[in-house]
Amino acid sequence: MNSLPAGTVAAAIFDASRCPAAAPAFLLADGSAISFAEAASHVARLARHLRRIGVQSSSRIAFAVPRGPLGVIGFLAASSVGVCCPFNPRLKADEWAAACANMGVTFVLDGLEGPAAALAAKALGLPSATVSLHGHDLVVAGEPCGPSAPAVSPGEIALLVQTSGTTSRPKLVALSHANVLAATGAIGGAFGLATGELCLNPMPLHHVHGLLSAAIASLLAGSAVHCAEGFAPAAFETLYRDLAPTWFTASPAMHLALRDHFEHAGTRPAPGRLRFFRSSSAPLPAAAIGALEALFDAPLIETYGLSETASMICSNPLPPAERKRGSVGFAFGAEIRIVDATGATCPPDVEGEIAVRGPSVITAYLDNAAPGSFAAGWLLTGDVGRLDADGYLTIVGRTKELIKRGGLSVYPSEVDEALAALPTVAEAVTFAVPHPTLGEDVVSAVVLRPGATQSGAALRAELSGRLSTYKIPSLVLVTPGFRRNETGKIVRRDVAAALEDRLQPQGLPPANEAERALLRVWRGVLGRDDIGVTDNLFLLGGDPLRAERAAALIAADGIWRPTLKDLLAAPTVREQAARADRHGGQA
Repeated sequence: MNSLPAGTVAAAIFDASRCPAAAPAFLLADGSAISFAEAASHVARLARHLRRIGVQSSSRIAFAVPRGPLGVIGFLAASSVGVCCPFNPRLKADEWAAACANMGVTFVLDGLEGPAAALAAKALGLPSATVSLHGHDLVVAGEPCGPSAPAVSPGEIALLVQTSGTTSRPKLVALSHANVLAATGAIGGAFGLATGELCLNPMPLHHVHGLLSAAIASLLAGSAVHCAEGFAPAAFETLYRDLAPTWFTASPAMHLALRDHFEHAGTRPAPGRLRFFRSSSAPLPAAAIGALEALFDAPLIETYGLSETASMICSNPLPPAERKRGSVGFAFGAEIRIVDATGATCPPDVEGEIAVRGPSVITAYLDNAAPGSFAAGWLLTGDVGRLDADGYLTIVGRTKELIKRGGLSVYPSEVDEALAALPTVAEAVTFAVPHPTLGEDVVSAVVLRPGATQSGAALRAELSGRLSTYKIPSLVLVTPGFRRNETGKIVRRDVAAALEDRLQPQGLPPANEAERALLRVWRGVLGRDDIGVTDNLFLLGGDPLRAERAAALIAADGIWRPTLKDLLAAPTVREQAARADRHGGQA
């Protein structure tokens, strides 16, 4: 069954000793299957074609990754003859050009049967080939562009991906065949995957979650995978009923959408054979875990991983072992430690930066970008967490997302978690905004549960007993939804940019004498005349010291005798006027 280069990911998967050739590798929506033997034949054929038309072991192949089995088959073939660079199928022409330049692409493999990849290849002057899968028939086309190339060696790069980046140019993560096999083998071991299992995978295949954690881990264990053509809750419900998976993996956004779908419909998933289900790619609100487990009648396993670790590196164990709510579990096939600013290991339950090393973890970025991310063989992840005495990891946030509010550290994920625990909140995203005296201030945006109605001010008030005062956002905005990237992850900077207009002063004039007097005080304290009665005073320059000054002036004017706590709890002139009215305007 196996004529692929020894030591490669494809060769390991199609090793006849791992599973029977007739066993299903890809289960299709109609109930039919592509067997391991058939999948191996497709991979070998595409690999031979790529080699014949000139793809070298050093070639960087931009693969326009489709959903479904072809996305996995294309990766296995491309990585067997060169370096596979999986591309988001939704990329526009200018995004294609930028990604090709950043990744040093030399060849384009188009699995989409659409114009984008072909047009990009033509515009960039790159040789290309197309591949399609119609039912069980693989169709490949492409013109020779060089001499036939030898096979790759197992020590070479299998997969090249871009980090999502922050404000700088994305870093390049080069994962060898050994990295990928170590990570996906550890996943199979952690979850007890074996022949007869079926993974339902709704994730896209150009990211490590869908490609490695779901598809390659399943195939390497000799089990089957269904790679869905997309994700919508109703379609997922149908697939879940018809295919009866033993496990599935999804992003938090997908899990929350499923929860809301079944709650709104007043139904439950069809009974099946689900052993567990998995969440990854972003933190899942702890408050949602119990409801999801009750819904699917199975344990929900939270995991932690990075592109740099070839997907999952840490997971809660399956029952009957202990799962700790709010933790992402302990390391599988790797080592994790927590380090302080000097690089020293932190004791249990002390927060610091998460450092990892192991056979699945890269030891440098390509072209030695960001050398400060590595120390003595350890990858410094940029994530902040703590390990308990049992080795369970709890993630607090990211060092790059840390908000420094007047010298105090606020981790956005902690605020997100507090908001998501409120019964009316479906999702929350917290981010920093510039502040003239504090440096940064804290703003949160929330999406409410279906049918819920609650103001941002009311939600903010509910946080008073859940968070320290300095962690409570100055403003909570209610929004219909969040923009997500292709893996369902919400990017904080994108949320901040989308809501920027709502953070600007609206300048609404006062409606009565109390509002007029309070507005006059605050405009003087903050030194700006563009503030209106509904604008958040603390976002626009207010801080505790300025609030103390305002309180004294408000009392001196005979409007009201507020405390600092009163003003912090009522961040607009209109809210403060209402409080003054409730107190009878007593000075």
